Amino acid sequence: MKKLLLIAALFISLNGFAQKTTLHKMTSVNANNLKEIRAIQSKTVKPIAKKAVSSVKANADKSTANYYLDFVDLPYGLDFSRRNHIASNIEFGDNGKVYFPNMLLTYLLPDQKIEGVLNSTGDKITITNGQSMGTIQGSYGDIKLSLCRVHLSEDGSSVDYDIENPLVLNYNKDTKQIYVENPDDSYLALVEEDNYNGFYAIGSGFDYIPAEMFPAPQTVSYSYDDYDWVTHEGEVTVISLPVEDYVVYYFNGLFTEKLEDGDGNVLADYSQSWLVGFNDENGNLLMPIMQTLANDVGVAMMDQDQKLYTGAITFNYDADLDSYVQQEDYMLVDIFSGGQQGQLSFTTTHSGSIIGKPTTAGVENTVADTDNKEIESTVYYDLSGRRINNIQKGAAIKIIKYTDGTTKAVKFVK
Repeated sequence: MKKLLLIAALFISLNGFAQKTTLHKMTSVNANNLKEIRAIQSKTVKPIAKKAVSSVKANADKSTANYYLDFVDLPYGLDFSRRNHIASNIEFGDNGKVYFPNMLLTYLLPDQKIEGVLNSTGDKITITNGQSMGTIQGSYGDIKLSLCRVHLSEDGSSVDYDIENPLVLNYNKDTKQIYVENPDDSYLALVEEDNYNGFYAIGSGFDYIPAEMFPAPQTVSYSYDDYDWVTHEGEVTVISLPVEDYVVYYFNGLFTEKLEDGDGNVLADYSQSWLVGFNDENGNLLMPIMQTLANDVGVAMMDQDQKLYTGAITFNYDADLDSYVQQEDYMLVDIFSGGQQGQLSFTTTHSGSIIGKPTTAGVENTVADTDNKEIESTVYYDLSGRRINNIQKGAAIKIIKYTDGTTKAVKFVK
């Protein structure tokens, strides 16, 4: 058996209404470049009822592919926040229609699908603009929703509704990755049908990575002190992905708390969230902030004066512990709108966190030996899915096509 490294483009576009962070551009993420969080005078309209009628469409002759979605969403009353590693089964129909699981307002529209159309050359998927997205119950009756492309203003204070130009996704026929060309201008919003005045949910930076490209997860040790200085010890699940000259980590289990109402009903389960971090040039772990813990709940940084910030928090590498140790001057907290305009709340804090250093040995997937097959062609792609002729220093994807029609993707670092 051969060992095969698989990877796709992975980028983060964290917008704190102005601040942007790209995961593979280290210089744009600085632990000292912080922005204080204020409660946003949200342009969104908050639904009042958790009940919806979906308008799911059927895709008769279809094949289903398993993906994981990373994208930017907007928790109610907060800044834009990165949401990671959402399992997404995408349906490809013989009629050229493509159906994505809905990723916006999912607690109200859990079964809704988003329709796209694959072009004749098979490399672009156009999201149908203005498509019906189902019905939710509002304070004055039913509200019919549609999906519309929007453009964010420079200062992030307003949106322009674009009903003429739909969002187009790139589809790499070799790697199977689906992604937006420009993450900073890729917003989709849920709006009331024929009423472009505010929106109910918004997202951008959609990056669908085929499930088979992810290596097997591993577990590492984890400990932290809570708000009452009680130490918790356990393990977290990590997926390690080498990108260019450093490693990106997906963490599951850094937050395991549940947000409950006064009657003990679970409103949000943090244990399902995946948070992303990556190594800087000094070998430390940087975690961009904000990221999403659950619907309408983000994770932010808080100082001793209980001021909240976005930016990036540093976990310094400790060689003696072979672990990453959280910087002392900031805590990680869950954050959500307190219900009143301008009020933000939190229920838990994490400080003094120590995360065991993951290995990169787990980034290999085992595939069948194909050395005896006759190769028809070999092409190379960078980590954004673009075809390249010259392989520069860093990581790349090699797509090998065999004469029997099969292909193999090999990720390597030069």
